[in-house]
Amino acid sequence: ETILTICEFNKELFNINDDIELTLEVKNIKTLYLNIYEINTENYYYSNKKRFDETISLDGIVPTYEDIFSYNDKPQLLTEKKVPISKLPKKRGLFVVEFIGNGHVS
Repeated sequence: ETILTICEFNKELFNINDDIELTLEVKNIKTLYLNIYEINTENYYYSNKKRFDETISLDGIVPTYEDIFSYNDKPQLLTEKKVPISKLPKKRGLFVVEFIGNGHVS
């Protein structure tokens, strides 16, 4: 079984100078891919005529920032991993963070 879940207790809003780190529950994942998408909120609003919705489809969108993490945990072990989001620039904006590992997306 493979598990890749973003823990619900993570913050959703950060200040510009905050160090950003998200906690995940991970099981049976050796390589974790991190994709960060910067959303142009003005274009999004004009196109959709509504506030931003977390269920946005990322198909066909190229990530603004990417990172890769490797783990050597036993496949049957469920662990919490703190993943630093260090590639994110220190600026205001709306970003969608996507994790991909062993065929699972979160």
